[in-house]
Amino acid sequence: MAVLIFHVSVQNTFLGNFLFSGGHGVDLFFVISGFVMVYAHDGERGLRAAWRFCRRRIIRIYPPYWIVMFPVWWAGLSYADTRPIAAFFLYRQDREAIIQQAWTLSMEMAFYIFFIAFFFAGRAGFAVLSAGWVALVAYNFLYPWYSGILLLNERVAEFFMGALGAYMVCACREVRISGVWVLAAAALTGATFYFDSYGQLPHYWSVWNYGATCTLLVSAGALWDLSRKPRYPRWVMVLGDASYAIYLMHYVERNGLTYVMQHYPVLSRWGSDLPLAVGIALIAFSGVLFHWWIERPTVRWLHATVG
Repeated sequence: MAVLIFHVSVQNTFLGNFLFSGGHGVDLFFVISGFVMVYAHDGERGLRAAWRFCRRRIIRIYPPYWIVMFPVWWAGLSYADTRPIAAFFLYRQDREAIIQQAWTLSMEMAFYIFFIAFFFAGRAGFAVLSAGWVALVAYNFLYPWYSGILLLNERVAEFFMGALGAYMVCACREVRISGVWVLAAAALTGATFYFDSYGQLPHYWSVWNYGATCTLLVSAGALWDLSRKPRYPRWVMVLGDASYAIYLMHYVERNGLTYVMQHYPVLSRWGSDLPLAVGIALIAFSGVLFHWWIERPTVRWLHATVG
């Protein structure tokens, strides 16, 4: 939702300016991804586990992406020099992609391929391989020697920060923590997002600012969840289930919202924040509908068919 709000925010509005730092929701996304992969598959080893992981990830990521990608491409809403074959396979979507935010999916798929080593190398071996990749990323950041490749993007390190957080949570499953710690971690993360976006924090390497605080937030939240086993509001669970659908659809839909905001000055009579908030809610709701009516039935059918 932070990324959605960032992409559709209109500058010079209270809501748009306040949520300008929402783009760093990507950092949280990468941390969560690394955390969930390690936590969900802790203890799984061997070829069968690796194949099950790959099959489920391919089914989960590609079909919904293709369902959104092809109409956008056919309607000519992407760049004219987009490489459709590369876009189809999510290969290096760091330039003129059909789905503009798909560069994060390219990094995600690369990490999935790397994560196969988790099922064969064990914890120690996977830790060594992970440290090697992070070292390359850090070296390329300090002494740029190869630009234009997503696999050396500084945010790659956040996958491994999330993985490290998962290891710590797995080792501390019996620890009971108060929700105060989660609130403190959330406040620290929010403050980092806000102040760093306006240049008020040291910005030598943003991964230290965002990756570390997001890892703290996710790890604290997971420990609290394990110890307290809370029940979450239905709408929170719905947004969580539909998060990938919202991610896929929002960038194209925001063009329509931007057009309406710019070409219908009458909306400014109520202030720009109100129609902006309504537009954000409608885009999120359309993602929920896409999840219910298209994404979820498609993924379930493929799971049942492929096995």
